[in-house]
Amino acid sequence: MLAVLLTLAVAAPAAGAAHDGARSVTVAVYTKKAVPVENLQPDELSVKENGQEQAVLAVERDHRPLDVALIIDSSAALGPLYRRDLVDAAMGFWRALPEEARLAIWTSGGAPSKIVDFGTDEETGEEALKMVAAGGKNYTLDTIIEASRDLRGERAARRVLAIVTNTDVEASKTLIERTFRIVGRTHVTPMCILIKAGGKPAQTWDSETLFEKLGEGYGGIYEEILTPMAAAKRLDGVAADLGSQYQVRYTSGANEPTFPEVKVERKGVEVRVGASQEVRTVQSSSRRTAKLEIR
Repeated sequence: MLAVLLTLAVAAPAAGAAHDGARSVTVAVYTKKAVPVENLQPDELSVKENGQEQAVLAVERDHRPLDVALIIDSSAALGPLYRRDLVDAAMGFWRALPEEARLAIWTSGGAPSKIVDFGTDEETGEEALKMVAAGGKNYTLDTIIEASRDLRGERAARRVLAIVTNTDVEASKTLIERTFRIVGRTHVTPMCILIKAGGKPAQTWDSETLFEKLGEGYGGIYEEILTPMAAAKRLDGVAADLGSQYQVRYTSGANEPTFPEVKVERKGVEVRVGASQEVRTVQSSSRRTAKLEIR
């Protein structure tokens, strides 16, 4: 096996970042049935920074502008499953997004293609999805690069990549490194859903490791599903996450940006802690070495 080393800007924040004794982090809180949690109060949260308990200063719903790029695998490996399962999943995701969200939709079969632009109405968008003929190789990494740059150009305060892809993604060492670098520089949050069906048994790179590091390393998620039929439920969870985000401000004695531990004292809820804005700001100059196996 050949081990490829990626320099990922995800876990070693730059030293000496200035702050006023307090920091903020995005926290998503929703029920197990994908319903956003309302009226979250400071006394329901606990925050630890470097193992030390911190005081929660404020909790506010995050209604800042939100742009979402949905990337759908339309490659030949999925074939008719694209129209049977993924078109409806994409439309369900669109309808479940919070009011402040704008959506663009990309497909990755054959080449990156932005088939639905921001501001398009749902009926037109659905027709565009149905017009796609699934085929070609899976260029999800190339599509991530193009969609990330597009999101940066729109300049929304919150930028999210929702990615649904099969395992047989076209990749190389150079392309993988470039993908991680662009995601870090454009300050997007990757929400990765990997379909574990249809890929080649002897895949030339470890797709599970790559998408896990991409999603979780940049404050998003990584989930695996066994069939495209499960994509709709997973995307419902992503929409619930985006519609249930809070900005949590807490005391901080650390000299460097950190990844705090946040717990919510409410039964039956899911919690995701994103990367703080301060961490995301210094990601481009921070580095950690992560290993991906190339067979």
